[in-house]
Amino acid sequence: MPRQGLFEFGFVRRAPYVSAAVLFLWLLIVWNAGRRAFASDAGSAPGWDWLVLGYAVWTVIGFIWLPRALRHARETKPMAKVPAFEVVRFALAPAVFLIAFSAVALGADGWTMTIGLVLSGVLLLANARATAASE
Repeated sequence: MPRQGLFEFGFVRRAPYVSAAVLFLWLLIVWNAGRRAFASDAGSAPGWDWLVLGYAVWTVIGFIWLPRALRHARETKPMAKVPAFEVVRFALAPAVFLIAFSAVALGADGWTMTIGLVLSGVLLLANARATAASE
């Protein structure tokens, strides 16, 4: 079996739904632990709520724009090593939850962590569908 390069995450391409489900399960475990740990501090700094919402919007825009930009980069520089956008989107999807989790630790409201979890799940599912369709 040939050795895979840095951006050739075979598990993301071979089993996209399994990869998404495993990552979402880990996010769910972290969400549950954070929900309990940050219950007393939640809401002490509501400005972080806006940061989470802004980052969520930015991630959705990037999720839509990224495949087009990487396709263009592959067409203009065929010899350049451009990472597969399935892997990049797989890494980008849970970032919304991780930013929300960090914001709640800094004093944002607890609902932002739930929004981050749900949006990360939707983005993981969308990436799994796109990856499965490209095979």
